Amino acid sequence: MPLSEIPNLFKSGQMHLDTALIQVSPPDRFGFCSYGINVDIVKPIAEAADKVVAEINPKMPRTLGDSFINMEDIDAFVVTDHEIIEFTYDEPNDVAKKVAQYVASLVEDESTIQMGIGQIPNAVTQALMDKKDLGVHSEVFSDGVVDLVEKGVVTCKKKTLHKGKIICSFVMGSRRLYDFVDNNAMIEFHPCQYTNDPYVISQNRKQVAINAALSIDITGQVNSDSIGHQFYSGIGGQADFVAGAGKAKEGKPIMVLPSIAKL
Repeated sequence: MPLSEIPNLFKSGQMHLDTALIQVSPPDRFGFCSYGINVDIVKPIAEAADKVVAEINPKMPRTLGDSFINMEDIDAFVVTDHEIIEFTYDEPNDVAKKVAQYVASLVEDESTIQMGIGQIPNAVTQALMDKKDLGVHSEVFSDGVVDLVEKGVVTCKKKTLHKGKIICSFVMGSRRLYDFVDNNAMIEFHPCQYTNDPYVISQNRKQVAINAALSIDITGQVNSDSIGHQFYSGIGGQADFVAGAGKAKEGKPIMVLPSIAKL
């Protein structure tokens, strides 16, 4: 099942939730708390659960978009003050940098990009510094996009959907990233049933989906979740964005992985 359809399992009652445990920012003067860095599945779960228990953390960024819950909808809460979990990528190796250069050569000016999680997709951001007026519509992004915005590469001015806005459902990175998205009107967070909807994605002209694979067989089938019989990782929104980019006008779904061939 694609990630974009998972929220419907809870909203329809097919999977019942007694209690949702969530972390949010402090409420504003109207009583609205932001879901912060993680809206994707959290908002639909909170809306479907019988009870909602919130951890209110002043260090959680106040992100904008479809990303709020009112205190009236929270049944119990506790106030904490701890750092938000951070994640950093290792410096890309020579192979990742080379693959990133190949990918960057396929990205045209004014494209809207989506990048999955992985060393190569993250390395791509460093290879896009000579592009112009890129946009972002992605399930997730990290610190590399901050660099692109600060360099004037990502402007979102040429997007055909949500012009001027970076669209995502969650972010994962350093405190620098979290400070960047805090109360930033350029960034809109939405639940994954919206950001990952292939129809919505396809409305972005030149949508480029860049995702990592673990292996590809000789018939072209892509595997992104297991190594042999061992489960390695969920595919996340990969299937959604491949389908959406494939339907978009001038869109390009791109799968990346290092070759094991030695010439």
